[in-house]
Amino acid sequence: MPFADPARVVVGLLLGLVLAPPAGAQDRAIRLEPASTIRIEGTAGPVNYACQARDIAVDGKVNLEGRAGGGHGAGDLKLRVSIPVARLDCGLAAMNRDLRNALNMRTHPEIRYEFVTFSLVGPAGPESFWVDATGALTVNGTTRPITVRTLARRTGETGMRLSGSADLLMTDFGVVPPRPMMGLIQVENAMQVRFDVHFRAAEAQLSNR
Repeated sequence: MPFADPARVVVGLLLGLVLAPPAGAQDRAIRLEPASTIRIEGTAGPVNYACQARDIAVDGKVNLEGRAGGGHGAGDLKLRVSIPVARLDCGLAAMNRDLRNALNMRTHPEIRYEFVTFSLVGPAGPESFWVDATGALTVNGTTRPITVRTLARRTGETGMRLSGSADLLMTDFGVVPPRPMMGLIQVENAMQVRFDVHFRAAEAQLSNR
């Protein structure tokens, strides 16, 4: 059955929230499901490369206070996604080494994304929506705002699947594209981040107030 209130669905299920939480529940933690994937893709000379995040950490929760009338505010969601640079796997040891050096892993060991806000674009299906998700992406110690067209799909009663891609330039984050093989191979400045992440609401935390 189609969702009756798209805005509330995106604010609710997109954030991993049950639409009808238990009485007194104020916070729902967000849990990342094992099926989630994040990949960095690009071109190096005559070949394409794809580096997959082997570890993805999520720190987030939904605050349900102030939702009378279905309203929502910027404080409803706290969501941060982090990826250890050391756990980006390009499939070749030499390529992993070049990527870690380019990202200055010893000084900046993590890539981080922090959600800021979203805007509803429109329905994509009976239980899915297109949204523009805006956040702050930190790579190589440089933070830049980023807005990504994202497909949000409901999965079960308490879950949401988010998928999309973002085109980025390494140099926007102070990253010098690697030149392996003594400079014979040039890694292109442009890269694409593809994500397919599955969130689910953890058990509700009951307020003591």
